[in-house]
Amino acid sequence: MQMPMDGRSAGANYKQARLAFVALLSACLQHSIAVFPLVMQAPAAIAQTKIAESVARVAQSITVRIEGATQGSGVLVKRDGDRYTVLTAWHVVSGQRAGEELDVYTFDGQKHSVEQGSINRIGEVDLAVLTFASSGAYEVAAVGDVKSVTSGSSIYVSGFPLPTSAVPTRVFRFLKGDVIANETVSIPNGYQLLYSNPATTLPGMSGGAVLNVQGELVGIHGQGETDSQMSEQEGVAVKTGTNQGVPISYFLASKRLGRSPEIAGGQFPGRSAASVLCASNAVSCMVVELTTSKGTVELSLDGSAAPLTAGNFVDLVRRGTYNGTLFHRVVKEPIPFVVQGGDPQSSNPNTPVDLLGTGSFVDPSTGQPRLIPLELFLDGDSSPR
Repeated sequence: MQMPMDGRSAGANYKQARLAFVALLSACLQHSIAVFPLVMQAPAAIAQTKIAESVARVAQSITVRIEGATQGSGVLVKRDGDRYTVLTAWHVVSGQRAGEELDVYTFDGQKHSVEQGSINRIGEVDLAVLTFASSGAYEVAAVGDVKSVTSGSSIYVSGFPLPTSAVPTRVFRFLKGDVIANETVSIPNGYQLLYSNPATTLPGMSGGAVLNVQGELVGIHGQGETDSQMSEQEGVAVKTGTNQGVPISYFLASKRLGRSPEIAGGQFPGRSAASVLCASNAVSCMVVELTTSKGTVELSLDGSAAPLTAGNFVDLVRRGTYNGTLFHRVVKEPIPFVVQGGDPQSSNPNTPVDLLGTGSFVDPSTGQPRLIPLELFLDGDSSPR
C-alpha cells in the first residue's frame, strides 16, 4: 500500500533523483557515449514528398522513350481501341524520313513500331503527335489546365536523356522544378511555359511530360534556354538555367475545334498553316480570312472562351453562308462602335433594307433557325457559361 509522502520525504526523493541524473550524465561523458538529436521532419515537407512520389508514379507510366533516326521522349495522351497516341516535341521527329523506322518504348520495356504516316505536327509550335498499335493496357495522361500553374508553382518534368559516359543507357528521369513564367504573349515555337529545375534537363528529355502537383499534363518539355551571345563567344551552347515548354492548350485547341492535329496545321481557305493556330492568352485559336471590297480582315476565333460561338461560325464559313453577304450596319459616330453583317438575306439584292439584320441561318437538318446562346467566360471560371 502506497503511503502519502510529507514535504520532507518529497524533497529527499527529488534530491536523490537529481543526483542520480547527474551521475548518469557524468558516466555518459566519461565513456564518450554519443547522444544524437532526434530530427523531426515538418509535416509540410512530408506532404511535399508524398506529392512528388505520387506524381512520379504517374510520370513513369505515361512517359515513353522514342528511338530511331531521332531520339527523344513522349507522352501517352489517348487510347482508341488498340491504337495509342503519343504527344511529343516536333523537333524530336521532324528529321524522320518516310520509310524510316521509329519505335516507342513504354514503361514496361515493350517496343512498339510507330505507324507509318502517323507523324503530324500541330500548327507551327514545337508539338507533334504519332500513333502506334498495341493490345497492352497502358495508362494515358490526364490533361490539366495550363492556367493552374503560375510563377512559383511546383511542376515536374519527366523524360529519357540520351546516354552519357557516366550513364551509358537511357534511364527514366524525374525532376522537380518551379514555374518562372506562364506567358500569354506569343513566343517562337510556342515556348510560353518557362521553368527552372535544380537538376538540369538533358538532351533526350525533349517531348517529355510537364506535370502539375495533381499529376496532370500541363505542357510538353521542349528545350533548355540558351544564351546566344555567350554561346557564340564560348563556341558551345551555354544554357541560362531556364527550361522552355509548350503549353498543353495548343494540343487541346486542335481537339476542341473538332479537327485532327494534321488538319489544324494544314490549309484553311486562303490561309497558310502559320495562321491557322495563333497564340492568345496561352491557348490556340483559329484564324479566318474575310475578303471584302475594302480589303482583307483576319478574324481570330478562341474556341476555349466561346466554343459554341466559334464552332458555329466555323461551320457557317464552311457552308459558304457568308459568301456574298453585306455589311448592312456601320456605326462610326460619335466613335467607331460596330460593324454588322452576315445576314443570309443580304446576299439577295431584292431584300428590303429594313429587313437586313433580321435573317437567320436555317439549319437544313431541322428546318429551324439556328440560335446560339450568349457565352460568358468570367474570371475564376474553368469554362464559359
